[in-house]
Amino acid sequence: MPMGPVAALVRKDLQIFFGDVRTVLLTLAVPIAIASFFGYVFSGPRAGAEPARIHIAVVDRDGSAISKAIVDRMASDRALAYNDVADAWRYYLEHDNAGRGVVLVGHSQGSGVLTQLIREEIDGKPVQARIVSAMLLGTNVAVPRGKDVGGAFKSMPLCRAASQVGCIVTYVSFRSTIPPPPDSRFGKVPGDGMEAGCTNPAALGGGKGELHAYLSATGSSIVNSSTQPVNWVTPAKAIDTPFVSVPGLLTAQCVSNEKGSYLEVTVNADPKDPRADDIAGDVVTNGKVVPSWGLHLIDVNESFGNLLDIVRAQTKAYLAKPSR
Repeated sequence: MPMGPVAALVRKDLQIFFGDVRTVLLTLAVPIAIASFFGYVFSGPRAGAEPARIHIAVVDRDGSAISKAIVDRMASDRALAYNDVADAWRYYLEHDNAGRGVVLVGHSQGSGVLTQLIREEIDGKPVQARIVSAMLLGTNVAVPRGKDVGGAFKSMPLCRAASQVGCIVTYVSFRSTIPPPPDSRFGKVPGDGMEAGCTNPAALGGGKGELHAYLSATGSSIVNSSTQPVNWVTPAKAIDTPFVSVPGLLTAQCVSNEKGSYLEVTVNADPKDPRADDIAGDVVTNGKVVPSWGLHLIDVNESFGNLLDIVRAQTKAYLAKPSR
């Protein structure tokens, strides 16, 4: 076949192709840009630089069981969560901290991420001197039984006084009437001679103290599976604030026994007064309280006022340090 007609057809097709700017961009420029971008991101760290990462947000628009399982699996990926927090911590230290003291606060999985951050980025390093305190609430921080340091951290001890800085406030809470069952996920740690650290926010030095709680006025919680809200007074009346305080109703103490090491919360009911004799906060499934969760849903609410008092005192002590 003569090449002249073929060349004419090719030339015509190329003229049509290059005459359409959108087609050229989609066919050539866009793939090159995408390939260059991902090549840059995943090519590995450059000399002296941190590995590049892409931060993503996941929105479950489907709401099906399958999509929920995918989202839950991603949420449970501790490496994904930790890398994000570690990057934020390093950026903060480099660009925003300016030598100031820091209070780290987490609950549940957030406390787990902070535990790893302290272990890998802070404990035993110069930046440890900037830590006012770390509040790792609703998680198991391992310490040798009867001691305040060791286990999870090499040199950061449990807090035993509000004037102590560079230490850890941690506890998991259970009702005095519903202690941790054998299958409890809280209050126990692996390893011979180890226990979950417990610091009573109402009495860091030990013993029993009154909790200064900020409880939801409507009974709402971090999840929808908590017990039904209670009427705070009888007869019931509308409350126009988001939180309620219940002076004298709740007291707590750290206990360590065969059931675990945990913050034991007592509800001091008085049937003679018009105030509520109980609180909401238990995890409930199929109408039944799940004992293994304890009061995990209100670990923070039940002692919020105490935690604020501790941070105020620690901040004052930190600022007074001559070597700061």
